[in-house]
Amino acid sequence: MRRRLARWGGEETSAPADALLALGEGADGQSVTLPDRGDLATDLKLVMRATARELSAPSFHKLTRALNTEIANDATPAAEYREKLARPLDEAKKKRLRSAQEAGRLGPQADLDLSLDSSTPRSSSGGSTAAVR
Repeated sequence: MRRRLARWGGEETSAPADALLALGEGADGQSVTLPDRGDLATDLKLVMRATARELSAPSFHKLTRALNTEIANDATPAAEYREKLARPLDEAKKKRLRSAQEAGRLGPQADLDLSLDSSTPRSSSGGSTAAVR
């Protein structure tokens, strides 16, 4: 995938592409976690605001366009994206929703997969596009 992205953004794009895909891991190599301050609405707003800031950064525009183009047109980078970024982020979101359920902030009958699917845009490749916002 690096060579494909370099075609769109120059050789320097391979490092940002790796960095973008590494978002599926935390700083210590563990899975990413979302804030859990006990208030689901506040935590989700915090994540959404941070995501909006990242998406509005001009430095991400060229990279995300290239990444989205590759994901839409080639199964290999789409699978890599799903495995390294979308799946870990989806699991972090479900973990946070599960925590809210356990704390009584989200009904015990709530279907976490359905909640996640209804709140996360999906690409044509089946992966979440939320992380490449």
